Amino acid sequence: MISGQPNPSPPETPASPPRRLGGSRHKARELALQALYQSEISGDAIQRAVDQLCEENAGGQADLLYFQTVAAGTWNRRAELDEWIAKAAINWSIQRISTIDLNILRQGVYELLAEPELPIGVVINEAIELSKRYGGNDSRLFVNGVMDRLASQIRPIHGEPVRVPPPRGEADAHPPGTTP
Repeated sequence: MISGQPNPSPPETPASPPRRLGGSRHKARELALQALYQSEISGDAIQRAVDQLCEENAGGQADLLYFQTVAAGTWNRRAELDEWIAKAAINWSIQRISTIDLNILRQGVYELLAEPELPIGVVINEAIELSKRYGGNDSRLFVNGVMDRLASQIRPIHGEPVRVPPPRGEADAHPPGTTP
C-alpha cells in the first residue's frame, strides 16, 4: 500500500442464493422438523411449508438443499418410517408419541436409511439435540432410546442399511436381552 492512499474497498459480496449449499446441516434439520410439524398439524402439502421456510431462510446459514431433501424424503416415506418407529418404540403406539417427537424420530430414521454415509452417532446426536430444543421434558431420553434401537436394526452390519423392517412379533414387547 502506498502511504497516503486509502485502502481499496473490499468487493461487495452478493446475497446468498435461495438454495444455499454447504450451509449448516443442523439448521437444515431444524427447518425440516418445522416443515414436517407444520404440514402434519395444518394438513397442507409439505412443499408449501418447504417453500415458505426456504423463503424465510434464504439469507440464513442452513443448507437449504439438504433441508428440502430431508423434509420431502421424510414426508414421502412416513408410512415406512412409522413401521420402523413402531417396532423400536417398545410399549408405545405411534398414536401416543407426541407429534414433535414422532417427526424427530421420522427424520432420524430417514437419515439412517437414506444417508448411509452419515455416521450413526451424528444422526442420533442431532435427533437428541432437536428433542432437547423442541420436545418435552423427557423427549431426549425417549428419542435417544428409540434412535439407538433403530440404528442397531437399520445398520446392524458395517453400517449397511436394511431395507425392510423385521416382522413384528411377541418378542417385540420386551427390550433386547430380557425374557418374557
